[in-house]
Amino acid sequence: MKTEAETRIELAACYRLAARHGWDELVSTHISARVPGSSDILLNPMGLMFDEVTASSLVRVCEDGSIADDPTGLGYNAGGFITHSQLHRGRADAECVVHLHPQAAVAMSCRPEGLLPITDDAALIVADLAYHDYEDGPKHLAEPEGLLHSFADRNYMLQRNHGAFTIGTSISQAWLRMYALTRACEVQIMAMAHDGAIDTVPAPSADPELTAKRNTKAARVGNLGWTALLRRLDREEPDYRD
Repeated sequence: MKTEAETRIELAACYRLAARHGWDELVSTHISARVPGSSDILLNPMGLMFDEVTASSLVRVCEDGSIADDPTGLGYNAGGFITHSQLHRGRADAECVVHLHPQAAVAMSCRPEGLLPITDDAALIVADLAYHDYEDGPKHLAEPEGLLHSFADRNYMLQRNHGAFTIGTSISQAWLRMYALTRACEVQIMAMAHDGAIDTVPAPSADPELTAKRNTKAARVGNLGWTALLRRLDREEPDYRD
């Protein structure tokens, strides 16, 4: 099991990498991680941009919303906590929850047909993709369990006319899923640029042996990619570990 210190470092890296890919939105949106061996979660301090987040600045919030540790004294966004804590409580596998508004994902969330299986990568995401209807702020915060119900057992979500969510059993997995979802949305938007017909690919095989091989390969490639991204951060933004 990872320590809280290790989780803080990895979550801070997640924020920095999101900023590097242009997925941040000033001081809005959130990435949360469960504190190992606890029901507490870590969130970004209210008011810090993603590229300012460090391991020690993350806020540790208890299940009831009380603050266990807030080194900066900035507090946290209550709306973000309500949404993320609901997903962490309702999904035992939700070690990390990413909620962002990448432009391509927001654009795709506004399209009635949603994400289409036009590449092999997109087809895999579509098979694991949930949708949640648009809700205004007050309703969304008053009934956060609706998001959990829409997610069910899937790991990707487009919230209509709003943004994207991913869930992972680790911080790296949740971030890499957001990377894959955002990239699939970008490719589809490019393919639709001239309003021509778009070809789709068959649904991924459900054969257990092929599925196991596919998952093993994805995990290996993902781990290698995440490790490479951390090396880049260590070279160029080592203060994320502070």
